[in-house]
Amino acid sequence: MDIKRKELIEKAVFSATPAELRNKARPLPVAECRRGQLNNAQKYIAEDCPPEDMVVLVDDTSLGTGKRGVVFAVDGVYALMENVFMGRFYRDSLPYENIRLIEISGKKQDSLLLHYSTERFYVLHGQEKFIRFVYAALNAILEAVKVEAAAEGSARAKRACALMYDEGMYTPVNREKALYWYEQAAMQGDTESQYQCGCRYAAGEGTAVDPEKAEQWFEKAARGMHCGARLAYGKIFIRKGTIEDKREALWWLELAAAQGSEEASRLAGEVRFELDRFRLGELEKRAVQGDADARYDCAAMYRKGEGTTVDWGKAFYWYEKAALQGHAGAQYECGRIYEKGEGREQDQEKALYWYEKAAAQDHVDALVQCGLMYYDGEGTEVDKCGALRFFERAADVGSDPDIQSLCGSMYKDGEGTEIDQEKSLYWYEKAALQGHCKAQFQCGMDYHKGMGTPVDEKKAQDWFEKAAGQGHVAAQFQNGYCYSKGIGTQQDEGKALYWYEKAAGQGHATAQYYCGRRYRRGIGAEADSKKAVYWMKKAREQGHEKAVDECRKWEQETLETGAAVYLSKDSGRYKEAFGQLEIAAELGSDEGQYFLGRMYDKGWGTSRDEKKALYWFEKAAGQGHTAAQKKVGDMKLARGDGLGALIAYEELAEKGDEYAMFMYGVACAEDGRYEEALKWLKPFADRGNTQAEYNCGVIYERMGDRVEAYYRYRIAAAGGHQEAKWILEQDRKR
Repeated sequence: MDIKRKELIEKAVFSATPAELRNKARPLPVAECRRGQLNNAQKYIAEDCPPEDMVVLVDDTSLGTGKRGVVFAVDGVYALMENVFMGRFYRDSLPYENIRLIEISGKKQDSLLLHYSTERFYVLHGQEKFIRFVYAALNAILEAVKVEAAAEGSARAKRACALMYDEGMYTPVNREKALYWYEQAAMQGDTESQYQCGCRYAAGEGTAVDPEKAEQWFEKAARGMHCGARLAYGKIFIRKGTIEDKREALWWLELAAAQGSEEASRLAGEVRFELDRFRLGELEKRAVQGDADARYDCAAMYRKGEGTTVDWGKAFYWYEKAALQGHAGAQYECGRIYEKGEGREQDQEKALYWYEKAAAQDHVDALVQCGLMYYDGEGTEVDKCGALRFFERAADVGSDPDIQSLCGSMYKDGEGTEIDQEKSLYWYEKAALQGHCKAQFQCGMDYHKGMGTPVDEKKAQDWFEKAAGQGHVAAQFQNGYCYSKGIGTQQDEGKALYWYEKAAGQGHATAQYYCGRRYRRGIGAEADSKKAVYWMKKAREQGHEKAVDECRKWEQETLETGAAVYLSKDSGRYKEAFGQLEIAAELGSDEGQYFLGRMYDKGWGTSRDEKKALYWFEKAAGQGHTAAQKKVGDMKLARGDGLGALIAYEELAEKGDEYAMFMYGVACAEDGRYEEALKWLKPFADRGNTQAEYNCGVIYERMGDRVEAYYRYRIAAAGGHQEAKWILEQDRKR
């Protein structure tokens, strides 16, 4: 038994509620209840509550029997009143911690709404005096419970208590008490409470305005990554007004913006612009005095519109000033402006002039641009020898793997120089060591073929593996080949298949063919006909000759084997036949597709599946297979899909196929095209086909021509048609 909690509950009920309400509701401490009254309260109101945990009884009976009312216990409230619904808690405790809001409602103020922690709520009905007292008592208890939890608990409990006073939950709004508890939580490091303290000292809520304390709390919360505090702290520095303060403001605003604050993002943009404008002013002062770096930075700011509007004229003015002083970066930018025609008329010769000036100072981007212009003949004649010279210098100075790889390619192909495999490999290895994927592959090929170096299969395989790991498709294929043949590494068919499949997935036709062969034969993995077919078809689609040939032979073999078993009706081998026909069908054999459809339709060698049967019949029909076209029509007609059946029969019917012509007529009738149906069925009826006569009778009857319908029925019946006979018999009985 929690003595302290019992005292807290009792004090809340008797000290924190209005005396007028207490006098009307007559609450009793459990210790003062009569034995019978207490026993009834436990039996009818709080059955699950141990007697020692009961604190106060509010008896709602006229004779004080304790059979109806409210029991305030240590951990929650129990109630049995006139009505309790919407989440009944008859004899069950409603813990104080789970009550979120209490409201008095009803025209007579005789209902109490208790909002629970979930979306449920409870409604109690009773006399107004009783309801108003329970309302006051519950609010007093909940306030006391919150304060008790805050006094002894975590920062979160203290913040919850502050929120209670801040929003007027269970008690009137009290800003002073709210601030007190926020500060208690804030001192325990709760960033939200620190932020709330800052807001209150800034606005003077619950205390006098104190900008210094506000700033201290905002800083603590901001350093604790609180978005709102970072915004507020940034605003403080904006108001301080100095350049250094604005730099500090920008830091905090950008952090808040990164956390999703739109206001912080907007303010950061404004502050950044102000700082840039100040910086531009300072730079221009130095630029006017001849500082080349300042001139370069000034130009960059005009080009980007930092602290000003974009102004290509001023940007070029300052770039050119700095360039004439020998500033390599400015010379490069002048070249770029002339090359692109940005703020100046495009002029490739002037562009090359300035690029060469910067290149002479080993400006890497300028060296590359010079190389490209010499290579393409822009601003000068084509000069691949000169291009290579610039590229080599850029590769040497800047260690750019792309340029190093380009140098390797030019030496390999003899562009701008004689073919030199050693120099080619030198540059490729430079790039490869920096992770350049293409260069790694080329290194592998050079070591594999002994180009520019003695053959070294181990190094070749190492480079292939590195490039393959980065997704280079040719390297993946070569690496698979190395594992397959044991070149430069131990033979491993599993790894070979792994790398072949990687390359195949990127569309490498030979790798797809190799994957198909390996899955077919079970090399490097268990045999898997589905995967084998998948990869073989992929290679065949790309015109891979060996794949085309193997698919053709495999298709023929499986079709012959499967069809032979199917036609022999050897049920013991249906599963084998199904597997063979499935391969033939997947490889595109129309005959295989038709037979596979039949096996699904009959459930031979597999479970019966009409959808799959129709799928394969349609595949075969799409290739012009006559029997499959008929089966598609039959199946769609049986499903009531007249239009689908019409489409299936139409081509064969127009070619004069008797069965298709007849069924096309039946399908027309099913689709409601009666005149068209009669056109196709009458010729059959005229030749003595009793089924056609019967169908014509049905069509005429649907068209409302009973005379012609029964004429047709009689002819069909005379020919022995049973359904026609039955119709006529039924008509005679009527």
